[in-house]
Amino acid sequence: MSLGISLAPSGPTLPGIRGGEYDIKARQLQGHVYSELKKYGYVNIDRYSVGGPREIDIKGGVTSAAMLGLNHNGLNPTGHSHPMVFFETYGGSIGQKSRGKAVKQNVLGVESLLGGLVEGEVWNTDPMIWHSIPHEAYIGYLTDTGPLDGWPAQGPVV
Repeated sequence: MSLGISLAPSGPTLPGIRGGEYDIKARQLQGHVYSELKKYGYVNIDRYSVGGPREIDIKGGVTSAAMLGLNHNGLNPTGHSHPMVFFETYGGSIGQKSRGKAVKQNVLGVESLLGGLVEGEVWNTDPMIWHSIPHEAYIGYLTDTGPLDGWPAQGPVV
């Protein structure tokens, strides 16, 4: 299971939304799920990657629209927005037993996220845990306008 968002935490876009609030909250959401699910042992969690040396940071994704408060076809006239996280699970040509485990890890992920939100534990999660979630080495971001390498020059946003 990969934890992710179409606007990468600490990337070029998310730190600028609401003064960095959504960047921190997205890392807390993902960090909380990661911290809870790694307790199960058989659940394999990493950060979402599009493959290659870049993390994704595109404004054209559904989760991006929700975080940016876009008003597509008049469906969001108030510009409501909210931090998001998605679970990406490979389900290609896997066997029934593996498929059952994939479904279970998603259910456990959703339960841990919703429980953490209800109890308020998510917002007590150290956002820096996000940087500990296993991920491919990356040199930059894949954006709507193409690759943006070397971002951020100053290191991860805290």
